[in-house]
Amino acid sequence: MADQGPLNVVPLAVILPDPNLDVVPLAVILPGQNILPPNNVLPPDFDHITNVCCIGATQSSVMHMAVIAERYPRLNVVVADFNQQLIEDWNEGNIDFEEEGMFELLENLAVANLQFVDDVNEAIVDAQMIFIGVEIPIKVIGCREGFDLRLWVKAIRRIVKVAPTSKIIVERSTMPIDSFDMTTTLLARRPPPPYGQPAVQFAVMSNPDFYSPGSRLQDLRNPDRVVIGLKSNVGDVLPLQQLYMVFNSKPRSNPRSPSA
Repeated sequence: MADQGPLNVVPLAVILPDPNLDVVPLAVILPGQNILPPNNVLPPDFDHITNVCCIGATQSSVMHMAVIAERYPRLNVVVADFNQQLIEDWNEGNIDFEEEGMFELLENLAVANLQFVDDVNEAIVDAQMIFIGVEIPIKVIGCREGFDLRLWVKAIRRIVKVAPTSKIIVERSTMPIDSFDMTTTLLARRPPPPYGQPAVQFAVMSNPDFYSPGSRLQDLRNPDRVVIGLKSNVGDVLPLQQLYMVFNSKPRSNPRSPSA
């Protein structure tokens, strides 16, 4: 193979968000802070999850959430975004799709168990499992390229700020190396609860997208592999693992769908 020259090393993002954006003070760790009362623990399995949300209304994120909604009619699935106009475009069908069958799927789910909202706070509060699928663009910084993490940081900080209960957080966006450490650092900035109130726990996982443009919908419905990475307790992965167990099966009928 011909010498292609040195690899272009992409540094950790140096494009930072507005320092005044959803600033959360550093947590003061108290003795026993990691002891969670039984009324605020992480969902032990997928059967305990009734609400799923995704922060970020990219086409890739919407396809993923649409397939989850299709596979699990019992779930309330919400796609939330900080961009109100983008949410309006989704709700009004003003998005051009290249994926065959996607328009029909969204039309079928729109009044069933898939919603598009711009109230990110409410979506976070209601969900037990939160996917982060915001756009992570590559931008030129000086003479080099870097990841623009402003939307991702905004999403994590919003979770820290408003989540009243423990959450499973799943990273779907394409992230730079050591994103786990960045996520856990931001989540650790949640202030401890008032004395006597339950603490909140976050389990962070990575679930990258391996689908090909033009066949994403088919690949999502019938994945040949699903990769889940985590650094937390191995038992925390069970709900996400169980979610994917039916993805190669035939979709269940949705009693809330207009065509059911």
